[in-house]
Amino acid sequence: MKIGCWVLVAMLLTGCAGAGSNSDAGLGRDAASQHALRVAHHQSIAITREEALGIVEDMNAVLSIQDNAADVVCGVEFVLSGGLSAFSLGTGVISSTEDFASLYTRVPGEIKVVNMINYCGRFGAFLGCAPVPGESLLVVRSSRRVEGALWAHEYGHNQGLSHRSVSRALMNPVVTSRARVVNQQECKQFEAGGGVSYESVYVGGFVMFLE
Repeated sequence: MKIGCWVLVAMLLTGCAGAGSNSDAGLGRDAASQHALRVAHHQSIAITREEALGIVEDMNAVLSIQDNAADVVCGVEFVLSGGLSAFSLGTGVISSTEDFASLYTRVPGEIKVVNMINYCGRFGAFLGCAPVPGESLLVVRSSRRVEGALWAHEYGHNQGLSHRSVSRALMNPVVTSRARVVNQQECKQFEAGGGVSYESVYVGGFVMFLE
């Protein structure tokens, strides 16, 4: 199983991923596919349901708004499922494969918010980490201008997408507020939904994605 990481190298805070709302119904679009997301956070992290709703709305905006000629409007709608849950497992700091595997397998939910990610296939400072493919992801709190794109990026890894080192690509390994562009193949994988179970890929061993 590969691990996809988004490294905090640069944050170009020009532009914003769209305002969040308090509606569970997402953007109210005719989406080709709808994905319900359960959000869990370490008990030491302050995040409200309203904030999570806003980030999920920003995920929708990333995929539904055409930012340039190379960007595909993707028929995907993310919806926050239920309330947020807090977990007490560990310290919320990921410093090893074991730390990641523990939260991945033992904490329910598709999105897990942690304090710090110091290891994602290698040591460093990461904003997110996700199996490629997989069924959940880990992220840290960041600027609200990039959190929607960050969550969408890591969800893309769960759908089997690797990094794409193209300027403004959502799957670019460098996080910026302008990294929002998806191509047709990426859109199809976002629309497919449903990751691969941890057990079915872990048998083959952890293959760390060092890109």
